[in-house]
Amino acid sequence: TMPQKILTLICAWVGVLTLKTFGVPPLFTTNDFDFQNKGFFSALLLAISLGFVCGYLARYYKAASEWLKLKNKNHRTRLAVLWSFLLMLVVAGLTTRFDLSIYKSLSLDQFAVIKLGQVGYEFVAIKIVLTVLCISVGFIGGEFVPSLLIGSALGAILSPIFSENSGFGFALGLLAFFTGLSKMKWSAVILTALYFDFGTAMWAYFTIMISDSISGDKKLF
Repeated sequence: TMPQKILTLICAWVGVLTLKTFGVPPLFTTNDFDFQNKGFFSALLLAISLGFVCGYLARYYKAASEWLKLKNKNHRTRLAVLWSFLLMLVVAGLTTRFDLSIYKSLSLDQFAVIKLGQVGYEFVAIKIVLTVLCISVGFIGGEFVPSLLIGSALGAILSPIFSENSGFGFALGLLAFFTGLSKMKWSAVILTALYFDFGTAMWAYFTIMISDSISGDKKLF
């Protein structure tokens, strides 16, 4: 409803002002990044491909998340509770035993690592699996920042295939996966317009619309 949207906007601004007051750094800054595309056709192919990839990945992500959450909710037997607890121990053990810091969303410098092209397909795959499992079995956390990491990583990874700048792919994918999950395309468009120049924002808008149309009707949030 409109009152809810107004309240959300006010709360968002209060949150931003609070973070600035305490000196919390942003997820990333645009000053050090080159977001310009190299050519029209390469940018077009990247935007279309990235939109399809983000859209289909978001569709399957939502399906897996819904299945796991419903399974845990509808089968509250002792065995199901024990299985969830053991799965939590496994995930916690893996993150403790191995250096998986790159997959932690609170590592805010990971956006810079992604933009520089220092992650591969395994980052996206492992990040998706860990996020779905952790959220579904009851770990405290969110899916907004992970969705940004996954989308921006996909853009940076696919960029070299089309001979495009990784920063440009980063910008196109940043909110495309998030849009597929949340179906909040206009929020994504506004955020894109605030972060990037007009040309880059238009390419990102194109990618966001493709992802939104392919990802299905269900909303994650």
